[in-house]
Amino acid sequence: MTKFLKIVATIVFCLIWGQLQHGCQQGARASGSGAGYALMNIFGLVLLIAGIVGIWKYNPNKGNQDDNQKLDKS
Repeated sequence: MTKFLKIVATIVFCLIWGQLQHGCQQGARASGSGAGYALMNIFGLVLLIAGIVGIWKYNPNKGNQDDNQKLDKS
């Protein structure tokens, strides 16, 4: 993926994550569970970090380049 596509994917992911996190917080607040509210905040933060790292570390051509180099040598 190009840097532009990674930036767009990161923005879209953050927007979707924000809506999901908001909904989860509202549900935890409505149920009156303080522990549930705290857990949703922690889970949401982990999901955000994992998603952004996943987007920026993802390289779909990594394996293909190795395979092509092996074919060229033989």
